[in-house]
Amino acid sequence: MQIKTRLVIFQSMLGLLILGPFALVFFAPYVYAQPAPVKPVSDCEPMVLPLGQGTVAPVSIGGEEGFHQFIFCANPKPTWKGFSCRISECMRTDTPRLIYAAARSAKPLEEFDRLWNTYVTWSCTAPPDEPKRLLCEEQKRLGDAELAKHLVTYVPPVWRVKANGTATTRPGYELADGKLGLEAARAPIGVACDLTKPTIAAPYTRANLDIRAQWAGGPDGVVTICTRGN
Repeated sequence: MQIKTRLVIFQSMLGLLILGPFALVFFAPYVYAQPAPVKPVSDCEPMVLPLGQGTVAPVSIGGEEGFHQFIFCANPKPTWKGFSCRISECMRTDTPRLIYAAARSAKPLEEFDRLWNTYVTWSCTAPPDEPKRLLCEEQKRLGDAELAKHLVTYVPPVWRVKANGTATTRPGYELADGKLGLEAARAPIGVACDLTKPTIAAPYTRANLDIRAQWAGGPDGVVTICTRGN
């Protein structure tokens, strides 16, 4: 698959990092090519607090290795994403200001995506040096600890087989290596779905409310369209 790239010139002295359980990136003042825009943060469905208390707010933490801003997501299961920078880089740049501004903007998740797509240059799967490896470890440790606090009272959303017009069932398709195969079963409408097993995006997803997943009583490796309810 051909990847579109674009050239970016970033001249201010930033040492900004965007990171999460799956990725970490460092921003530096040089010219580089990067992939076409992605949505590393805006696809996040916020975790909902019990008793109508709203959603889990972003959390800022100062650690021994750096500054961290965490975002908590519910889809398809509770997780976190975040932004961080090493202490030395935070102190000599306006990184915290950028992160705070994004978190408090009208559309914070979209603003985080913009930062990501403008400056991403390295991943936490392969930190380029020892200080960044230590930052990755601290970010994961703090992010996991914060998520654990919210899981104590978190009530996960219920996912059920989506309605299919007047039909009482919906087709289920084989799922292998991230690709759909042939129809293999029928899923009863309204039956609970299991998002702990392999899933795949559903067509025409409604704001993260639909996903293809296995359902209770269904065969392993077969998924259908499930929708999120209360």
